[in-house]
Amino acid sequence: MQVCNYPYHYFHVKYPKDIVSSVVRKEARVDVALKSTIKNTKKSREDDSSIVGFVNDLNLSGCCLKASDVIGNPGDTVRVTTRMSVAGVEDFLEVSGVIRNVKAEKDPVTSELIYFHGVEFADLQRSHSLLLHGYLFEQVINEKR
Repeated sequence: MQVCNYPYHYFHVKYPKDIVSSVVRKEARVDVALKSTIKNTKKSREDDSSIVGFVNDLNLSGCCLKASDVIGNPGDTVRVTTRMSVAGVEDFLEVSGVIRNVKAEKDPVTSELIYFHGVEFADLQRSHSLLLHGYLFEQVINEKR
C-alpha cells in the first residue's frame, strides 16, 4: 500500500495494470470581466481598427475574449490591452496571443450573437507575468471570502 498527496490525497491498495492520463487544462480559469482593446495583428496595416471587448476568463497561459464581432480565426495573432488592479495599484496588461478557437452564442437578453475567442498567450514578458500572477492570486483569494 502507498499513500499519495498529489494531485489529491489517495492511496493504492493494489497497483493498476494500466494507467491512462490526459491533460485537461494547464491552469484553472478565473472568471473576470475586464474591458479590453483587441487588435488582430494579421489584418492589413490599412485596417488599423481595434475591437472593444471583454476578457471573460483568465489564467496564466491564456484567456477567453468576449466580443460582439469576430476578432479573428484560429491561428491569428491578437494584441490584447486591458487595465487591472493589483494591491490597489492600477496597471496595463498588453499581451500577444494566438486564437485557438472561436465560438458564437446568442445573447439570451438581446438575441444578438456574441463571439468567444480562446486565446493562448505568446512570449509573455516577465513584468506582465508578475502582474498576471498577482491579479489572479487576488481574484482567487477574493472568491474564497
